[in-house]
Amino acid sequence: MDDPRKHKRMPVNHSCHLRCEENDTPVLATVLDVSFGGMAIVAPVELRIGSIVEIPHSEFPCASSDRAASKCRVISARPARGTSGSNRMGLCFETSDIDFVQSLLQWSQLQSLVQKRTQPRIDTSRPQWS
Repeated sequence: MDDPRKHKRMPVNHSCHLRCEENDTPVLATVLDVSFGGMAIVAPVELRIGSIVEIPHSEFPCASSDRAASKCRVISARPARGTSGSNRMGLCFETSDIDFVQSLLQWSQLQSLVQKRTQPRIDTSRPQWS
């Protein structure tokens, strides 16, 4: 089955606070992956499809500004697998700084490489018999 997504997703595991437009309450979320078009998150609340959230750039180490933020629209929501009370949501960038999104993608790619390098290697060579 083909993946209908327009953009390649980069895996991430990063906690950040989102601001919900409906009640301006910060929500602690975990970013699961990022693409040029948006991101997937897991949060302890369910945000309505179509609602707008703001992602402060300062929540990410790659940010060049403490005041900038990207607005995202919730495009999907469902209970997260394996966790009770958490919801997985897809966010689509509504307004974003292209430089921030590119920095975010580069940072997530670097994080992915670091995680791969720090995982223990499995020796797949054949055993040497004496």
